[in-house]
Amino acid sequence: FAIAVSQGVQVVFDYDIETKQLTFRYKGNEKYGFPRQLENVPESLIQKGWVVSSYIEDVRNVFEKIGEGQQTASSVIKLIKPDGNFAWSKIIVTNIFDQQRSNIIQTVGILEDATQLKENTIRIAEEIELRKAITSNAVASYEINITKDYIEEQNCDNMEEKMIEVVVKESNIDNIPQESSDEGKKLIQTIKEESISSQKENSKKKKV
Repeated sequence: FAIAVSQGVQVVFDYDIETKQLTFRYKGNEKYGFPRQLENVPESLIQKGWVVSSYIEDVRNVFEKIGEGQQTASSVIKLIKPDGNFAWSKIIVTNIFDQQRSNIIQTVGILEDATQLKENTIRIAEEIELRKAITSNAVASYEINITKDYIEEQNCDNMEEKMIEVVVKESNIDNIPQESSDEGKKLIQTIKEESISSQKENSKKKKV
C-alpha cells in the first residue's frame, strides 16, 4: 500500500457522494497539479477544462454510477493538467459498505497512470491500418520471422482477422477491464479494512 503510493504508481482520493467533494491523500494531487481538495466533482473538472472533451461522458458516468450506489465504477480517461500537459489515467472509484451492506461508510478512488496501455492500443491499431493499406491490392502476403529464419505465407483475407485477435489478446481495446490492477485491489482492500475496523471501534465506544 505505502510503496505504491510513495512511488506515485497510484493516486488515492476520498469522495463524498453527498457534497461531491474530492480530497486527495498523500499529496497525490501534486502528480497532476490539482488542488488537494476539489468541489462539485466531476462538473468542476469539466468546467475547468481538465478533462478532454471526448472523455467528459466517461467521467460523468463513473461518478453517476457511484452516486447511484454501484460498488465500483472505472474508466480510462484523458486529462489535461493545469500546466497544459496531457495525462492518460484509469480512474477507479469504489463504495465501501458496512458489514450488513446496507449503508455506504466511505467512498474512495484511485487514479492510475494508463499512458503505456493507451500507447500500446494506439500502436497496434496503427499497425492494423498499415497492414491493411499494404495488403489491400495484394494476392498474397508473407511474414518473415528473422529470429527463427523462416518465411510464413499468409492469406490476405485472414490477415486482418489474425491481427484483430492479437489486439484483443494484447491490449483488450474494446473491453478495458473494470476491475483495478493488483496494486489497486490491495489499496482498496486496505482502505476497506481500515474503514470497517474504525466503524467497529466507534460502535464499541457508543456501547460503553
